[in-house]
Amino acid sequence: MANHLPEAQLALLRQRYAERLATTAQELMQLAGQAHPSADEEVATIIHRIRGSATSFGLPALSERAANAEENWSSRRDAAALRADARAIAALAEELIAKSWETLSTGEAPGEASSLRADS
Repeated sequence: MANHLPEAQLALLRQRYAERLATTAQELMQLAGQAHPSADEEVATIIHRIRGSATSFGLPALSERAANAEENWSSRRDAAALRADARAIAALAEELIAKSWETLSTGEAPGEASSLRADS
């Protein structure tokens, strides 16, 4: 897929996404502590949104983790597992956000940054 946006615009979009993701991660943690069906459905919705957006903003590992959680929820409807997945996704999001601040000024997507590569 061709990238038609200037790097400065991409960096700004990534920064805004990271800021929203930080709030989303906090919301996930809060909801994961609640044991009722409406909270579980809200958690599943948030995980679905993360699954769809994270790769677009350079966080493919987060998107993959969310996809696994969403598939587990769809197949098993295990609320305790969903809440555990939500906490793990929130923790991963916070970790990637912290690392992304280090890479935003370089113009690299956080998922492409050398500090986040599995082979470094």
